[in-house]
Amino acid sequence: MIYVRPVISRILNLESRIMGNKNGIMNKKENVNIKDKKEKNSKGGFFQNDLFKKLVGNNLLDTLSAQIGTMPVLYFTFGQVQPLAFLPNLMVVPLVPALMILGFVILAAGLIWLPFAYPFGWLAWPPLTYFVEVIKWWGEVL
Repeated sequence: MIYVRPVISRILNLESRIMGNKNGIMNKKENVNIKDKKEKNSKGGFFQNDLFKKLVGNNLLDTLSAQIGTMPVLYFTFGQVQPLAFLPNLMVVPLVPALMILGFVILAAGLIWLPFAYPFGWLAWPPLTYFVEVIKWWGEVL
């Protein structure tokens, strides 16, 4: 992923200032040209939209780079590769952090008193059902 992600970022023109600079440092050239970059991005198409870059760009980059990086292993292990596997990932990956936190809350509540965990479990049921149904549907399609 470390080697593939910057290449995909350049192909889709997803800049580090939109995605979040990993160093948290802006050099003078970036600082001076922010207005120019905003004007260029506002005139662009769908991939130039800042909202698209913030909401989908990071997940798309992570998913595509992970898929490309693991493609040889998948092929040699299972003898097949699904080139459209990034589509279901884009639909379910945004839920993973929230579901992990909710799962921890359910675990902690259940350790205190099992009936105390039930409401949190009910809260987790709809997104988990969505998660499973998306995976089932794409499993049938792909």
